[in-house]
This record gives sequence, structure tokens and C-alpha cells, in this order.
Amino acid sequence: MTAPLIMALVLGRPSAWSINENNALIWGGRPYLPVGLEIPANVSAVRQAKAAGVRDVLLDFTLDDPKSWSEACKELDEAGMTYMARIMTAAPVGSGVTVEPGGFRISDVTKKTFVDVPMPETDEALLVMAVQRDGSVRWSRREKTVDGRLRTSIDPLVELPHTLLVYPVGKTVEATDFYEGLDAQRDRLLGFLKTAPPGPGFRGLVDPLGSELAFPGADASVVPKSRLFLTEMVAFLETKYTSVSTATKAWGLSANDLDRFDKLARLVPLWSETRGVADLWDADTDRLYPVDRQSSLAWRDVRTVVANVARRRLQTLLDNIRLQIDAPVLSTWSGWDGPYSTRDSTIDGVAFRPSGESAMSLWDTSARPVSSVLRREKPGLVAATGLNAGQSVEDTVMDLESLGVRAWFFEAQDDGQRQAVGRLAATRATDVSSAEWRPKALFYPEAAQDPAFPSRLTGGLLWLPSPGQGRRVLYGSDFEGYESAAGQNVYVLWSTTVPRKVSVRVSDVKTVTVEDVQGTAVPFRKKKNEIELEVPTTPLVFRGSSELPVPTVAFAETSGEITKLLDANENLVNPTGRERFQFLDAVKAFDRTPGASFLTLRAQLERIAPRAAPYLWIAATRSPRHNFGETGPVPGAASDTVLATSARLPSFGVPLFAEYPLAPRLPGQYEVWIAARIPAALRSQVRMAVGDKVLGPPEKPLSYYGDGFGWYKFGDIELPKGVTNFRFECPMVQRAGIALDVVHVALPGFRPQGPRMPLDWLKSIVVPKGPEKGKG
Repeated sequence: MTAPLIMALVLGRPSAWSINENNALIWGGRPYLPVGLEIPANVSAVRQAKAAGVRDVLLDFTLDDPKSWSEACKELDEAGMTYMARIMTAAPVGSGVTVEPGGFRISDVTKKTFVDVPMPETDEALLVMAVQRDGSVRWSRREKTVDGRLRTSIDPLVELPHTLLVYPVGKTVEATDFYEGLDAQRDRLLGFLKTAPPGPGFRGLVDPLGSELAFPGADASVVPKSRLFLTEMVAFLETKYTSVSTATKAWGLSANDLDRFDKLARLVPLWSETRGVADLWDADTDRLYPVDRQSSLAWRDVRTVVANVARRRLQTLLDNIRLQIDAPVLSTWSGWDGPYSTRDSTIDGVAFRPSGESAMSLWDTSARPVSSVLRREKPGLVAATGLNAGQSVEDTVMDLESLGVRAWFFEAQDDGQRQAVGRLAATRATDVSSAEWRPKALFYPEAAQDPAFPSRLTGGLLWLPSPGQGRRVLYGSDFEGYESAAGQNVYVLWSTTVPRKVSVRVSDVKTVTVEDVQGTAVPFRKKKNEIELEVPTTPLVFRGSSELPVPTVAFAETSGEITKLLDANENLVNPTGRERFQFLDAVKAFDRTPGASFLTLRAQLERIAPRAAPYLWIAATRSPRHNFGETGPVPGAASDTVLATSARLPSFGVPLFAEYPLAPRLPGQYEVWIAARIPAALRSQVRMAVGDKVLGPPEKPLSYYGDGFGWYKFGDIELPKGVTNFRFECPMVQRAGIALDVVHVALPGFRPQGPRMPLDWLKSIVVPKGPEKGKG
């Protein structure tokens, strides 16, 4: 049931608006496609917009100032202007136990130490002293915070390396209060709208719960302490498990004193994906209950309840709002798990603030919000806000219009910029063409970012990221592709040079189908265990195959490169003989399982090539000595795992660091590169010490790939023969968000190609003959 229909039923009269199948807002039977200004809710800003010829605005208002809001609405209505509005009052901040053991930790504690760290908005914290070697708990206790700081002495009791884990209890901006706080915000908003209702020019509300909404996602790390949450948790456990014994078993517990669901509901898991201790904490008794964290469903159940409650209670808020205003309600895009993402969400669309630094950044920052709406079953309005009126307003509107945006609001700094928006709005006043078509898209998993990227394919089809599972496939020099595991496996393949007629090995010749990007069937010739077809430079979509389709030329290229490495550099790449056996096994399996065989060969190539390469390519996780908090997989990274930190506590003078003792095969001139995710605010602080020389990164990376990773050139260095220590450092106290993927000591002239290791040098390998073969 659509939001307008719900409103019509509730209000007992037809709704004035709807969103058509092309994601355009229809008001009073006519498309509403505003090109206007984003302004504060005051009379002066309204008059400036009116004087510039602007007819549509987005009002930014707070619930603390109904007078300015009312006066601005009255001014707009008297001028015959139309307006949407956004609540700038912050969403209610949640309260609970924050479980981020990768961030709230102090490592290498070997003696009695006094801790004095800032913990604003926190009432108290659970402290857990864990043995660094095996994660066992030495002791745990609860400590009160005073004036926003945790001050206490900690003692590991024995002189072994320990880690202090801190679990804050109190308010956190990383979680919105969907319980008592939502009730208070609801009453406040409904009272505001009742005493100061918008006028006839009102066209929609953005962020009904307030700004900075933190909607719980699949990796939520805050366990609410609300009484309402505990009630919901008990009801969920009773329904799912029926008996307490079944529930405790599912949570990996062996304790016999947890005899009621309410006792189980108040337990807090103390681990994350890669860090923490395998215990559940009872905040009422301060007891820790050991669990089998690998099989425990505790986190899954907690996160399910947190998400379900947030969606249901937000929906109730929307229903209440719609009793007072007959207009669409939008939410600012905050990630893939936002309230607009579910099938049953009645949020009417998303607002977002794109970057206008370049056409590429405009596409990149717009792709995800647009994708969220286009993947929905029901239509939704996409509104772009905070646009830069200092740039070409016409080009910005046209670019965003082609993506599916149907409302544009600019921020102007002076009369000239306001007038530029007014002129464009006037020229487009009668143009309703964008309400008559809907963009179509091919969605790729975000982990396949580079080679896939937000762009327009043939026929105007959009190529957009999605949160679905999948991975990129590096076929070699002539092909690119990715696997998407959304429901059923879908494989995408294209040529990187020119359209090529090739044989493609597949596991299911009888069931495989191939389509172009428009969904048109592509003809192919069937053979025994492969198909023959032309692969264009635009994506082909393979369905009905249980394994990755592999062009035989890609298999030949990859196996040929491995053969070269083994024959020319046996001592370097295959000292134990195991690599050649693995290679032969994978080659033999190609006829039977082409996809698995090829992926095994690509993994082997990327593993052994650096052993003989004229450069150094090191996965960041191979650091023998570092104090990063986490090691784990990240979608779209070049390595299987990355070295990451979400550090939230001071390191008492010890900088964040990772060391790499490296020895190039030959002395000479090299370039030092790091593939990493480094927040802009920290780039001026990070350093790479190479021997006695200190290098720093540029202000921006040369290129991006994956989920925010970029290539940074730290500088040039002359390296001697032998081992040189490379040490990455960040001296700042707060260094959360840094993730290292690859350390690359490159030959001069290196140019990054996303996650791809440079392999051009393999072409120059000459395999020796006779007794010298394979010595390396």
C-alpha cells in the first residue's frame, strides 16, 4: 500500500500528491520538478530567493524556533512559492553499551598503569583485562566516569602483555534512540506541526526524526539499555526459542542460572567480528558468561531486534506525521541500511548532498542514493540538496537528472548565484519531460568497484553499485568482470580492448544464457564444454552457470605466466616444489571445474609473482610488528584482508604504526606507494619512515578503487642492498578510519590500476634452456 493511499484512507479524502513510476512527484495532477535554493527558515532568506526569481526552496528549520518557521512559511505562501522542509534538529541520541573492542582498547599493558582518557557522554564503562596471547580474561570490573573522563589504575597482575578492553555505557551519537527518545521527539514534532502547520505551498518533509539519523545496520555495535528494548528482546526470544534452554544453547552458553528469558535478554556480547572476548556480560550482576563465539547467535538476535524495532517505531512516527501533513516524507541517505532500503518502507524517497568537485565525484557521490531508490519495488523521489551554485547550475541539473534526480536545491553565496538558479528555474518551468521516463540500471556489487564503476553504458543504462554480495574477477590483460551473488549467481564479463570472438568455458553449457546490458539474448555457438561468442567492451551477463565463465584465452594467459615464473625462477617462486604441483592440479581440473580452477590459478599467480618481481608488493597484513586494532576482509580491497584501526582511545604517546622489513632484489631508485583508506583530516599526519628518511603522502590519492581505498605516493627513495625497515606511522591520538591494503615499493614510473598488481614485466621473462633452467 503506497503512502498517498494510506494518507487518503487515514484522512478520509484523496491525497493531493503521488510519486509516479518514473520517480517524479505529481502534485495536483502536475509534475513537481523543483529547481531552487536551500535556505534557512527566515523571512530574509525567503525574500532574497524571491527577488532572484526563485520559485522553489528547501527550508532548513529547527524544532526550537517555531516563530521563524511560521514567518518563513507565511512569506512563501503569500508569494505563491512552493517549498519542502528539512528538520535540522538532531535525532535523539541513543544510549547503551558500545561494543567496539577494536577501537576501545589499550594494548601491550605489562605493568600497573594509570589510565586517564576522555569518554564524553559516558556514565560508566566495563573494563576487561585480557591476556594478549589467547584472549582469556584476567579480570573485569565496572568503573564510573567523572566529568566525561575515565580515570583509574589498571594492573595486569602478571608481567605478560595484556590488552585493556573498554565497553562504554551511556549516550552515543552512533546510535539513534528509537525508544523513549523517539517518543519524545515524536511528541515534540507533532506539537510543532499542530501549532505551526505549513501552508498550501508545502511539498514535503525531509528527516522526520531529525538530522544525523543513525539507523542500525547489519553490523550494529550498540546494545540499547532501554526498558522498551528489553521488553522487545524478551518477546523475540520467547517467540523464536520457546524454551530458555533452547535459547541458551543457541547463544553458546553452558550456565545453569539463566532460567528466565529476561535474564538472557539483558546479556551483552563482548566481541566483534575479529576482536573482543568470548563472553556475555550481565550488566545487572557484572558477571561474565563464557560462550562459544563461533556458534553463538547472540549478536544475530540482538541486531535483529534492534533493526526490527527501529523500522517499526519509525513507521509509527510516519503514520502519525501523515495524520497532520499531506505530503511526501523523505530521509537523508545514510548508507545501504537506511530506513528507505526495506521492501515495506513507506519512506517516500531520499535526499542527499552530492559532491560537485568534478563530474566523476558528482557521479560517485550520487550513485549510491540513486541505487537505493532504483532497486526498490515502489517508486521514490530523489532530491539533491546543498548543490554548489558557484558552478554551472545547468550542467549540474542535467547530469543529476540523467541519474534519476527529480528535485534540485542549490546553496548560493551571493545575489549572482541566486539569480543564476532563478534563470535556470525559469527556463525549465514548463519542462516536465523528466517525469515521463525512468532510468534503468545494471547493478554491480560494491566489492567489484574497479573494474566496475558508476557510469552510463550503451542505451543510457546506468551502471550503479549495490550492497549485494559478490567480488571482482581479474581475468588478465584482455578481460574484466565480476560475480554477483544476489539470489542466484550472475557473472558479468567484458573485453578491455576491442570486441573479440572467443571461446568461453562454462560448467553448464545446456543451461547457461547470455544477455547484453539491455537484457537482449546474445546468440552463441555451443560446444562440448564451452560456448563461442563475441565479447564486447560493454558487459555481458551470464546466468544459469554454477561456476565462473572463463575465456580460454584468459586461462591460457594466466597458466602461461605461471609456467614462465616456475621455469625461469624455480628457486625463488617454488623452493619446496609445492607450487608446481598445485599448478598442475589446477590445470588438470580446468575441464571439470573451469571457474574454480581459474580462480585457483589467479590466486597462485598473485601469490608467487611478487617473489620474482623487480619490485616489492606486500599485503599490509603481513606486517610482523604493528599496533593496529583489526585485521579483516573489506569489500573491494586488493588483498584478502586489510590492516585497520578504529582507535578510540589515546595510545599514551605510542603512535599507530606498522613495520615492514623489506629487501629489494636489486639496489637502486624506487617509489614508495601505499594503497590505503586514510581520512582526509589525517593525511597531513601520516608518515612512512624508510631507514632514516621520512616521507609523507599527497593531499589526495592518485586514484581510488574499492570501498574508499586510494593509491598514495609517499615519495622516491634510493635503496641499498639488504633489508630496509619501512615504518608507517600516525602520531595523532584519534586515528580511527585508517586501513592499509598494500605497501608497494615500485619501479620508477608506476601508475596504479586499482587493485591490480603490475604484471607487464612477465612479458620480458626469457626462460633459459638446459641446466640453468629454473635457477632464478
